[in-house]
Amino acid sequence: MRCVSSPPYGCDWPTNGMVLNAWTLVDNGLSATNLILSIAEAQAKAAASWPSLCTVTQTVWSARYSGINTKVTFDIGFCGAEGGVKGAEHWNNPGHAPSYAPVSKCLGIGCGCQAGPVWYVGTSHDIFHIRDLNHDDESEEDKKYQHCLGIVWSGRTTNLLSFVESFGIDLTDLVKWEVNGKQQTKHLLNIGSEPGHRNPKIFRIKMLEKSTDTVWDRFILVVCNQDTQTHFNTWYDRFSVETAWLAELPAAYTALGAFIDLGMNALNPEPASTNLWKDPDTPGKYIHHTARWQMRSKTTPGGHGHQACYDAEGKIILTGVSAGTADYGSTTSLLTKLRHLTQDVYPFIHALQLDGNPCRQNWTALDHALIHEGDCIKQYIECRPAIPNGKQLLLPGQLPGE
Repeated sequence: MRCVSSPPYGCDWPTNGMVLNAWTLVDNGLSATNLILSIAEAQAKAAASWPSLCTVTQTVWSARYSGINTKVTFDIGFCGAEGGVKGAEHWNNPGHAPSYAPVSKCLGIGCGCQAGPVWYVGTSHDIFHIRDLNHDDESEEDKKYQHCLGIVWSGRTTNLLSFVESFGIDLTDLVKWEVNGKQQTKHLLNIGSEPGHRNPKIFRIKMLEKSTDTVWDRFILVVCNQDTQTHFNTWYDRFSVETAWLAELPAAYTALGAFIDLGMNALNPEPASTNLWKDPDTPGKYIHHTARWQMRSKTTPGGHGHQACYDAEGKIILTGVSAGTADYGSTTSLLTKLRHLTQDVYPFIHALQLDGNPCRQNWTALDHALIHEGDCIKQYIECRPAIPNGKQLLLPGQLPGE
């Protein structure tokens, strides 16, 4: 016995039936499927002796007659390991982190082995963002991408190997690439002409083992127009200090009213006499990630607005990219809608794409779910907070000031 895990990664566990004949089993009331040594005992013994093999002698049955006990001697060790260079996606790690191990391990439960060192090469975590957002509507294929990066178009050809943590290993003849579903043997990615404003070029890239086509790692690269970062920085520099207008916005409600009919319509929690908020409706798809409902305030004297977002149970969301925002421009008149588009919506799209989200604006929605809430999104939320001022949140039916 050379392993401490079960098939398919390990080996068949020694049983009484492997070493005793049928007569001996029946005569001693034993079952052929009884394990000579339990999995838990084997794992404990292997762990105590790791990385060496452990030799074990076991009695396989209790004899009726003194002196004829049968014993079996075998080795226990960690199993199924192979050293060398592998992909980070094979490492038992949801984030597919590149890593190095001086002793390689197998894929069995509680299993490893005294094989040579192993390098799990993959997308550099010093360069790329790690997925931290998930959406049920995202395709199963896209959910496999754990890394994303937003960059600004430079006009230069990109060497894909520069994105990889290779531990100094020359991967030139070990890997090849698949870009947006098409394999290429060169390590250079020709990004082409400059993308349009808020219309980035999006590349879904797989690093493949050259000899087997096994996926070693994968990432999404979002290439933005040259002005994207400049526009976002200018916007942030302005609104990180221009905050007086936030005082105009009304307090939001902690929850929506009751849900009615099979269409799950949400009732406005505001008393009719207040008249500061419009009725609830549904936000544009993916815009506020998993938010189910939104309420927008009516236009303030300065032309501003407040948006509050709610989950499927009608409870307000106050943190993260699913939360509502303060809006410099309300959505009521043509003039304030234009201000909302240029000062609220466009900067948000810039932030999403610079953070590596593979999405484009589709009127009042996005064409893909968000996968990462990065520094740019956090800067956006800083300037467009869900709680824009010191006004206390209201309970359904409560009047402001009560």
